[in-house]
Formats: sequence, structure tokens, C-alpha cells
Amino acid sequence: THTAEYWTRSFAKELLKVDAELLEQRLSRDGPSVPQLSVKNDLSSFLSLPPTKSRASKANDSSRLWLFEYEGVLNAPQSLPELAWPSDELVATLGKLASDERNMIFVISSRSSTVLDAWFPNHALGAIAELGFEVRMPGSSRWTPLVHVSSAELSWREDVLPNLRYFTERTPGSYVEEKNSILSWYYRDSDPQFGSWQAMELRADLNESGFDKVPVDVVDVHKCVEIRSNSVSKVRAVHELLMNLSESKPEFIFVLCGNESSDEELYAFLHSISIKDAE
Repeated sequence: THTAEYWTRSFAKELLKVDAELLEQRLSRDGPSVPQLSVKNDLSSFLSLPPTKSRASKANDSSRLWLFEYEGVLNAPQSLPELAWPSDELVATLGKLASDERNMIFVISSRSSTVLDAWFPNHALGAIAELGFEVRMPGSSRWTPLVHVSSAELSWREDVLPNLRYFTERTPGSYVEEKNSILSWYYRDSDPQFGSWQAMELRADLNESGFDKVPVDVVDVHKCVEIRSNSVSKVRAVHELLMNLSESKPEFIFVLCGNESSDEELYAFLHSISIKDAE
């Protein structure tokens, strides 16, 4: 019988083949800033696990932490929050997962806490706003800082905003979204070629204005230029979250993130703590 486990194992074997074929290409390129995860070792370990039945009782009684990224994973990226509203089916599915007391669900988003409250009013769901700036724990309606950032560390916002507004005026269809630790300039609804060219000009303008020396990260993701405080990141957010959950540490962590290159850092971090736990 071709069960879900059969297909998963088949997929893992095919992935091992692809990884072997790409090895030579990887070696011929300059090494990435983040070390590649060991696909071969990880998948080989998975394939060596005993069948599901021998692990079922343990898994059924274990606590599980679920981290879902909203943009690019749960929903297609959009510019205006009004266009990115989650479907009733998605909200219901997450709510059903959260109703299981063994599950702790968090939705990670670049949007503000105000937007996430409107999207996910079910407080059984946890939420992480602005990719790690604030957190709403499951069962609570209160938002608290996940990473403490001083007002001085966010003073760059007032310097960057005029640049974003200038490019918004000269780029039809573009839009600026202001948040506490992130400023987003969306050009998804602009002319594709002109919008991409303007995004390149914006990044160059920020560098020429000296913002490359400011404690921010400038990221172009899904036709959006985001200027983020470098004190805030998904890696740091997950690290702080796990520290907060140290007394009720989950036995399983499911991470569904992956809409930008920096997510490699998140998976590398999770891989490192999984190795430590195994030692």
C-alpha cells in the first residue's frame, strides 16, 4: 500500500539523488555565507528510522511546536494588507490544529501586530509580528516584545521614510507600509520592469545616503524592498521563543518557513540545536 510514509521515503530517496548530482555544481561555486545543511546526513538519518508504528505512541503523546510563515507559505505575497487577508478555510485549519492541546501554533509575519490581530482573532493561535519584533502567546490577547529594541536603534526610520516616499511618488502602483521595526516599499503592483528598476535605484540611493552604515538590513523579497532593524530576525525570534518555552520544551518542532535566502540561517540554527539535543 502506498501510504503517506511510503511517498515521503520515496521523495527523500529522490532528493538524495538530486543532492548528489548537484554536489559538483556546489563545489564549483563560491561558498554561501550560510553553510549548506547536510541533506545526505539528515535524509539518511530519516530513512534509517523504524516504521511509523513503533514511534506512534510516543508521537501521539508529545508536545509539538508549529511555526508557519504567512507570506509566501500560508498565503501568496501581496502588497496591501487588505489583499492578503487569510481565507476562512486557512483560519479554520489553523484553529483546528491549535485546538489540540499538544500543539502550540505560531504564525510568523512581516505585518504589524494590529494586522495579525485582525487576521487571526482566535487567541488560541500564537503570532509573531514583524518577523520577530512582538509575540502574542497562545491563549493571550496581549502583545509583548520578543526582542527588546531601544528607540535609538529605531531612529533610522525617520531618515529612511523620505527616501521611500520619494520613490513612491515617482513609481505608480508602489506603496509604503510603516511598522515599528520594518519599513516596506512594495512595487508588486507597479509595471514589472519599471518597478524592478526603481527598486534597484532605491537600494543604491540608500547606500549612497549612508544607510549601509546604519544598523538595518535592506532585503528585496517578493517585489518588496524591506528595511529592517538588524536587531530583529526570524532566527533571533525563534531562539527567544524557545528560551521562553524552556519549561515546556516541545519534543517536536515543525517549521514551515522559506520565502527568502535568510531562511537558510533559521534552518541552520534549528539544525544546530537539534544536534546539541542529540548529544
